[in-house]
Amino acid sequence: MRDAGKQRMPRLTGPMDRAAQDPAFADATRRFEIGDFGAARAGYLQLADRPELLAPALCQLGRIAAAQGDVMRAIGLLQQALAVAPALLLGYRVLAELQVGAGRMTAAQSTLLTLGNTLKAQGREEEALSVYAEILAQDPLHYGAAVNLGTVLAGRARTGDALRYLLWGLCLGARRMAGLDDLVAQAMAEFPDVVVGPAGQLPAGAPTGVFGYIEGALTTLGGLCKAQGHYALALTFYRRAVDIAPGYALGHWNLALALLGAGAYDEGWREYEWRWHWPDFPETRRHLGVPVWQGESLVGCRILVWSEQGLGDTLQFVPLIDRLCAQGAEVALEVPDPLVRLLAANLPMVRVIPRADRPHTVKCELRFDYAIPLLSLPQRLDLTADTLPLARGYLKPLPEDTATWTARLPQEDRLRVGLVWAGRPQHTKDAQRSLPFAMLQSLAAETAVDWYALQLGARRSELERLPGRQISDLAPYLDDFGQTAAALARLDLVVTVDTSVAHLAGAMGVPAWVLLPEPCDWRWGQNGTSCAWYPFVRLFRQTRPGHWETVIAQVKMQLATLGMEDQVARCADSS
Repeated sequence: MRDAGKQRMPRLTGPMDRAAQDPAFADATRRFEIGDFGAARAGYLQLADRPELLAPALCQLGRIAAAQGDVMRAIGLLQQALAVAPALLLGYRVLAELQVGAGRMTAAQSTLLTLGNTLKAQGREEEALSVYAEILAQDPLHYGAAVNLGTVLAGRARTGDALRYLLWGLCLGARRMAGLDDLVAQAMAEFPDVVVGPAGQLPAGAPTGVFGYIEGALTTLGGLCKAQGHYALALTFYRRAVDIAPGYALGHWNLALALLGAGAYDEGWREYEWRWHWPDFPETRRHLGVPVWQGESLVGCRILVWSEQGLGDTLQFVPLIDRLCAQGAEVALEVPDPLVRLLAANLPMVRVIPRADRPHTVKCELRFDYAIPLLSLPQRLDLTADTLPLARGYLKPLPEDTATWTARLPQEDRLRVGLVWAGRPQHTKDAQRSLPFAMLQSLAAETAVDWYALQLGARRSELERLPGRQISDLAPYLDDFGQTAAALARLDLVVTVDTSVAHLAGAMGVPAWVLLPEPCDWRWGQNGTSCAWYPFVRLFRQTRPGHWETVIAQVKMQLATLGMEDQVARCADSS
């Protein structure tokens, strides 16, 4: 056992890395490396009363004990070190090797699993994948390693490999929990070409490792099924996850999105309320000192409705404000600054106020009886698919903006088309919904069309790479959504990815073609070219994730047809 704890050491990181910068620690380490264990031990013991060096010193003392053959003492010291500093990566590796040497294989695998999870939490996912794979190479029936490996692979969009290990984990879980066999059968039938598990066959023995957090694995599997277009199976996985763990907020959130995407609004809106219980939901749950409206009578009451999530969400659901007014409420609507002027002009019965800088305050002197986030109104107002569209052409540009844009874009004979190719980069799915501007250059070459870029933000710079002046850049004039609305009103068509301009065009009744990834956001449904929310919006969908070429080809073909129709109509008007 003299070499125990000295082989296959990972590079020093975190607490050990910092400790190595201390002269006294470095001196003790030099003595350890030349085999002067007595002097090294004395040096580390002198450093143990310094909090920042305690865990590294304990780790090194454990390595000295291992080198001297005292394995059990070494294991105890390593466990103490990791209790003090769970990020001490070297300690996990040394401890696992000591546990193997002591014949404690189950404990060693548990230690390695914790190492993998620690690496994952630090964002070192490739290293975590390697650790999980190492465990499975030793023990293909290890449930935790299979599920964690599949989860990390799913997060890195390695769908086939993720399915392989998550389905393997599900098979192992079915040996521990009754009622999962039917899910295994459904999944195997849906993915017959996936090679499941390290051995490519169903497990023959009992699973090892601690069994738990199956709801997380089921939710991740649901996401993979959804990404592959298997929507019914995704729903099944999400439902089973929340059946097993009724308080699992992420499972409820994913179930909500799947239900809404399927048009099951009644149940979907109820599940959507779980967003406030999910710790990673990007919106702050606000505390404004007034009750949240639950559907009580609003006659003679004053209610604050505050927008949440994206600008497009606000544009989509703002027609619901009229229903509150119809119930006798005095309504104040809080929205981000770019929407204030446009919505104030279109909602004369509502006081539109800008969003406060601090989440738990309001830029308004009024006292309110109730408050509610905008996207909770569908659940409170019993919104169903049969009630769509909520309204038609419910937003109009301001007269002064219309006058400005009429002068800026006077009437011409050619077809005018606006273009947006990228959304807000902070959006969690922006990499999927946005596309490189270079992919649209073939559209810009259409000679029968006048193109106008409505793109804002950093992605606007991609216009500079376009040879010639094939597209007019309108971004310098788009100070807020009032200006953007007036610009849209001067166009014949908008071609856009799934971003706020799509919702603005839909809300105005301006014809819009929306380019959608697969899978797309719930509000556009799972298939079809029409949109229940916006009658003048046409949808162009990817046929498989990440592939925009077919979408662009369809748009180009439809543009050519539209151009010919427009020329015929203009000729008829002139005659």
